[in-house]
Amino acid sequence: MNVRAGWYLWVCVAGLACGDSATTADGPGATAGAGGAGPVAPGGAGLPPDLPVYVQPTRACRAPLPEEPAGASEGGLVCTWQSVAGATEEGRRFRDYADCDVVRTQRPYYPMPPSPTYRAETPRMGDARYAGELDWVRGQVDAVGCSCCHSDSAPGGPVRWSIDLPGDWATSLSDRDVAALADWIDTSMFERFPPETNNGFQRPHGLPSRDPGRVKAFFEAEAAQRGLTREDFADAPPTGGPLLEQAAYVPGPCAAGEGVDRDGVLSWAGGPARYIYVMNVGSKNPSVPPDRDLPAGTLWRVDVPPAAEPLLPGGVRYGELPGGAAQRFPAAGPPEGLAAGGAYYLYVSRDMFQPITRCLFTMP
Repeated sequence: MNVRAGWYLWVCVAGLACGDSATTADGPGATAGAGGAGPVAPGGAGLPPDLPVYVQPTRACRAPLPEEPAGASEGGLVCTWQSVAGATEEGRRFRDYADCDVVRTQRPYYPMPPSPTYRAETPRMGDARYAGELDWVRGQVDAVGCSCCHSDSAPGGPVRWSIDLPGDWATSLSDRDVAALADWIDTSMFERFPPETNNGFQRPHGLPSRDPGRVKAFFEAEAAQRGLTREDFADAPPTGGPLLEQAAYVPGPCAAGEGVDRDGVLSWAGGPARYIYVMNVGSKNPSVPPDRDLPAGTLWRVDVPPAAEPLLPGGVRYGELPGGAAQRFPAAGPPEGLAAGGAYYLYVSRDMFQPITRCLFTMP
């Protein structure tokens, strides 16, 4: 089941574009990200040839543009998480300091026209205060991963609303988009970086920002301009689509040919896989990085990076790392053993958030 294929239905709703978070350097004059961990990838964090394989978030550190001041990271660099939830330093453009092609592997993308509500020229554009707030919000969006799909940097054009549309670009959001960014619709399922590692950008609701309250107030005013009220969305379902479905999924018993046999060999249905979890029963279903993809109760997790071949059923033995794969958990050493007669949860995904087997098994 490829749930990621349907993400475009909710990617735009909360102001978004379109783990193993190794530090990666790319761009002219780049070095390893300050404070990061893991190898520096030769040649940077460009896309592998076999997309649309999901590329895990990486932290890119680049020299500032010639006309811009020094960055806040070691050596004056500007460090940015290359992620849908990532943010560069305030006042800079995300697309100048991160690879949007990487970000667009993390959400399906294709261009869509703006909402019919879009009007380039509106009377309030003559109001200096409104125009100033509109420009400030634009700058907040331009600094975060949302801009990879909601700007002209998108290869085939923006997804619905865009900060690069002429004039009053905020009118290009649908009523539901506006309600989500006003925090009138629950967007709590989306992934988040701590602000201290994300250039001070926080995400209590839909859009990462240095001042979430100010963003919220802007979109509340936009909603009021349209004659909308919070009560209009009292029964609106939360934003999250497949993320919500995944969170609510209750695994059942493994079918014949699924699970872990007495020799520790893992078997699953659905073909090749890039993510394998063995977890305690009752663990939450894995979601997306950086904060939802390693649930408490995980005993063993194996990731296959984009450049390596995915793993096949019957070719993986519990606790033995296959060639080309990386052990995400535990960070070092072998996993906790599986007890005979113990019940466990096997979760196998074709790619990030594309589960093909989710079932409970009893160890022989």
